[in-house]
Parts: sequence; structure tokens; C-alpha cells
Amino acid sequence: MPEGGKIVSWDDTESASSGQFMDIEHGHNQARILSQNPYEVWVHWHKNPEGKTIRFLCPGSGCPLCSSNESPSRRFAVVVLNRKTRKVEILEQGPMVFGQIKNKKKITGYEDPRRYDIVITKSGKGTMHDTDYDVTPTPPSPLTPEEIDFIKQNYIKIETAYKLPSLDEVKQLIGLAPTVPVAPISKPVVSVGTTPTSSPDSADLDKFFSELGG
Repeated sequence: MPEGGKIVSWDDTESASSGQFMDIEHGHNQARILSQNPYEVWVHWHKNPEGKTIRFLCPGSGCPLCSSNESPSRRFAVVVLNRKTRKVEILEQGPMVFGQIKNKKKITGYEDPRRYDIVITKSGKGTMHDTDYDVTPTPPSPLTPEEIDFIKQNYIKIETAYKLPSLDEVKQLIGLAPTVPVAPISKPVVSVGTTPTSSPDSADLDKFFSELGG
């Protein structure tokens, strides 16, 4: 039974389905990974009584959907600097993307994906079963001092982006209990001039960011 979200190693980024926080558009999507390791989450997509497909994190033990053999998808997330939007965002995908990042690390010898950009190329018709993703690493390059300052000011603690719903909230979402307001899972994105979702511990990140610039 899945248990919320946790940091995992790159070798564990396999076996899940596709999805996204950072918008992956058709064509090329370039980003710099900022997380040392991916964050693992388990996600349900379920059609509620109104016919609308909703998404929420699996609460783990006692989940009514898991009890009905509706298995959640294993997914992974990292904090990235989106080169198109020039914002700090969260990239959440399954193994079609993260498995390639892991494999390209080994093939190219670029072991730390924080030291280079990746280009995710999306092709196909856009449906769940007819969409392809190809991940290409760019040559390693340091972040600029301006980029490092911007990232430090707007860095997202990824754990704060994933709040597990209670069992009662899940039942309300899928129509098994009286409806009460439940906060939707939103995309935590920050840009220049905004307050970070969560301020990093500067002492812990100073060395990290100085290494990225070297």
C-alpha cells in the first residue's frame, strides 16, 4: 500500500503513468532540475458522481479506491527552473520521463542532472496511449549568479506541495459521504517578486547552490 510522498533515489523512478505540473507542451520543453533526488507520490484519477475526472493523492491505508481495486499511479516530482516560463516550478511525471532521465545519466556520464538542462520533447496525438516523450540532456553548464539568486529566493520545498487528504475527504470527493468543501490540490508556482511557497534553510542550500554555479 502506498504511503504518501517521500524522497527516493533516481534508480526507483520506474513504473507509473504520465501527468504534469510543469506544462509539457508539444515540441521542446527545456528545464533545469534543482532537486537532488525525485519525490515519490501516489495519485488517483477518478470520475466522480458528476462525471468529472478528479485527481488526488492516495491517503494510503484504508483508501476506499484502493479497496475497490482502483490502484493509484506511482509518480515522481522534482523542482525545476522552467526555461520557457522562467519560473521555479514542479515537474511531475511518470517513468516515461523520469526513467529516461535516469538512463541518460548513465549513458552520457552526466551523473548529476542538476548540472545540465534537459529537453523533454513531446510528440503524438496527446492522448494517454498515443503520446511519446523523449528526454535529451544538454552539455553541462553552470547556472549564472543571477539564476542562482532567483532560485534561492523562490525555491520550493517539494514536501509542502503534496498534502495528503484524509479518508473522510477522499470519501467526500468520490461521493461516499456528505459533500463539504475540500481544498483542491493546486500547482505551487512562484516567480520574481512573489513569496516562496517555502523558504529553504539557507545554511543547507548555500553549498548546494555554490556547487551548481561551479
